[in-house]
Amino acid sequence: MINRWKLLRGYRIEFTPGWDCHGLPIELRALQLAGAEAAHELPPLRVREQAAECARQTIAEQRQSFVRWGVMADWHAPYTTMQPRYEAAQLGVLRAMLRRGLLFRGVRPVHWSPASRTALAEAELDYVDAHESSAAYVAFSLARDGDLPYSLMMASAADALPALVVWTTTPWTLPANQAILLFGEHVTDTAGTGLVHTAPGHGPEDFAVGQAHGLASACPVDEHGRFTRDTDEAVPFVGLHVLKEGNAKVLEALTARGALVHVERYLHRYPYDWRSKTPVIFRTTPQWFIDLGRLRESALAALDDVQMLPSAGRARLEAFVRGRTEWCLSRQRSWGVPLPVFYHVDTGEALLDDEVLAHVQQLIGLHGSDCWWTLPVEELLPPRRAHEASFWMRGTDTMDVWFDSGSSWSAVLAKDRGGGVDEHGAKMSKSIGNVIMPSQLLGPSSIDAPAYSKGADGDDAPAATTTTASAAATGAQDGAKSRAPPALDAALDAAALSALEAQIGAQGILVRELKVAAKGGTSKKAEVDAAVAALVALKAKLPVEATAAAPRAEGAAPNHKKLQKEARKARDDRAPYGVDVLRLWVATADWKGDVALGDAVLERSRDIYRRLRNACRFCLGNLYDFDESVDALPLEQLRLGDRHMLHTLAEHTRVVQASYDAYELNRVVAATLALATERLSAEYFHATKDRLYCGHAEGASRRAVQTVLHASLDTILLSIGPIAPFLVEEVHEHRAQPRPPPPIDRTWGEPPAAWHQPKLARQWALARLVEEQVTLVLHEARVDKRIAGGGEALVELQTAPGSELHAALEYLGPELNDLLGVSATRLTALTSGESAASAVVDVHELVCSYDGMLKAQAGCLKEAAQVGS
Repeated sequence: MINRWKLLRGYRIEFTPGWDCHGLPIELRALQLAGAEAAHELPPLRVREQAAECARQTIAEQRQSFVRWGVMADWHAPYTTMQPRYEAAQLGVLRAMLRRGLLFRGVRPVHWSPASRTALAEAELDYVDAHESSAAYVAFSLARDGDLPYSLMMASAADALPALVVWTTTPWTLPANQAILLFGEHVTDTAGTGLVHTAPGHGPEDFAVGQAHGLASACPVDEHGRFTRDTDEAVPFVGLHVLKEGNAKVLEALTARGALVHVERYLHRYPYDWRSKTPVIFRTTPQWFIDLGRLRESALAALDDVQMLPSAGRARLEAFVRGRTEWCLSRQRSWGVPLPVFYHVDTGEALLDDEVLAHVQQLIGLHGSDCWWTLPVEELLPPRRAHEASFWMRGTDTMDVWFDSGSSWSAVLAKDRGGGVDEHGAKMSKSIGNVIMPSQLLGPSSIDAPAYSKGADGDDAPAATTTTASAAATGAQDGAKSRAPPALDAALDAAALSALEAQIGAQGILVRELKVAAKGGTSKKAEVDAAVAALVALKAKLPVEATAAAPRAEGAAPNHKKLQKEARKARDDRAPYGVDVLRLWVATADWKGDVALGDAVLERSRDIYRRLRNACRFCLGNLYDFDESVDALPLEQLRLGDRHMLHTLAEHTRVVQASYDAYELNRVVAATLALATERLSAEYFHATKDRLYCGHAEGASRRAVQTVLHASLDTILLSIGPIAPFLVEEVHEHRAQPRPPPPIDRTWGEPPAAWHQPKLARQWALARLVEEQVTLVLHEARVDKRIAGGGEALVELQTAPGSELHAALEYLGPELNDLLGVSATRLTALTSGESAASAVVDVHELVCSYDGMLKAQAGCLKEAAQVGS
């Protein structure tokens, strides 16, 4: 939507859409299609072949949808993260990190998904608030050998020594316990004892304590989440799943030893694998990491010049950056960009240096990342080390998919792609997109000042990973403030919601929460996509033809009006909401808060669509014989009401343009809806119907109204063009010939200065205050049957001479008739001490033919100086 807005403002838009193709979700889908329950059941190349085909099919389907939905982008040349050139550029970012010493291998406890059998990033977790655990109070007796600080063992019934009681919600970690720590804060009125057991192999805090005190990081759990023989205490439970029967067996063993003081059901917040929807564990394994601690200051400095929308998101993102010290980069999956590491066949020593990485980067750029599995080791090694091939074996890890998308600034926005203006001097707005993730594009003012939007999808990893990837790869000195390379943005996708990871160094960041109204709470992207697909696609109802078959009495004439109404209702019930309704929903949502979604929400958007469309239809219906170049009247030949409407259009233009620039699309829709339904339909259209339908077809009075209607239609179309492009195109195609250029081919500049008439606007506003009084008096006169309607009324207005109100009404003169919706008005001076800011209103019956009203419009009615048509 913002891309379309920038196009209206004279920018040349170059938008490159793209897809994230790697990662666990598509690999699991590939395995499902292949009939395999686990990746180890298929060779890596078979998994990759199936996953790539799934990605290609999905891209083709989504691209077709986006084109049909009118999303503006270079669909003939999108980027995908599985393209060889993209993968090579990603390895180039990794090389930059390696040269700076930020990439290292270490043994750390990481979030591990037994179901997916891989390490997970924080961004790949869901936190379930009502996870059920067995909270156990376990007694540990002091050891008899006197080595009190660390020599502890679970108590037995025969022990007579004092015991320490710990509280844990993960009894399955007790076979890896190394120590007991005293933490006074680890006790509440309902849980805890202040003593906690320490298993460095199963948690980052415990690991840190273990490193500080020389404790072993024992981890007797394999990739399936089952106990191994790595500790003596775990041997009785070998092969049992730690989150299932293994946990229960540990509790049984504690009971048998008399060490289980108490166990209870405990509900608490716990991390889950967001794809398999199963609990994760902490498991210490050798992984590859990026040292984020060294990047913290430069990453935070890169945020200094970034506008955060809403501003509250800044503290959250900065806290995220400050809180992460390491980024686990390696994943134990097949579908992804390989981490090009070789391991010594005898010692397990890792080989990864700039020479190796540069060589593999070149190969992948030529052949794609499959070559890591297809080429022999001697070809994967640099030429000078090819003779060592028998000593090395290739690694099987792939890179975290967040690193894929976090490298997009390097892979897509190459340095040779231009500056801030094109060869013709036009301003350019370059951006890249990730349309696999719902999002809304923010428009940069030049290629060097882009912006991006991200969904607050439970964490700040998207922005943070790209921030750190950029800060690491650009070579800024630690702690130095630097600007990251030109960055990225997002496209409007199927759900038309804003969510995307991006490159810092941007001009602005927009954060949006996604909420499915029917369910409450925030939802992951897949859930929102599914909800949108269900609500927006097709609503299965009976076809229109079914309503025409309703039985009727023999010989009875059909009730055409009823049949038409039933057919129209059936058509509306079965029709999809349509793209423009969906886009209006996005635009009307306040992105500073949660975005609600549901059938009722979309119905409100459809109502907005209908109201806008009806206003356009009225304008079209009265412009069928209007040629702007011949029939338009100059401002000085327009009535005051016409000029006031043009002033309203000028003010509306100012508000809408400022709202677009502030990315407040909800204000754009609200202002345009108010223009269409209040200022136009309820006021101007109503006041000018007589001039349109009862005067001379080519008379000045009708042409004046048509001049304003033409400007009003233009303003509506330009206002909603970026949001509802199909409606705008439909309206434009029905404009009378010769029609103006379509909005997409135009530049929306400032309205004519002469339209801006604040003095007239003030006088009109004062008259509107009188209108409220007149409406009440007219209603009373109709109830008393003194008049049938405003067409039979002469309104007498008494105001204080010399007051601002009196001057305003006097200035408007005959225009008051149209404004108040009456046949005639008469302005007289107050004879009492009423306020100068108020008017005394009286209604007199005025009976005349319509010919008489037309004569009054020509000034023939001389009842009073203020009497008009």
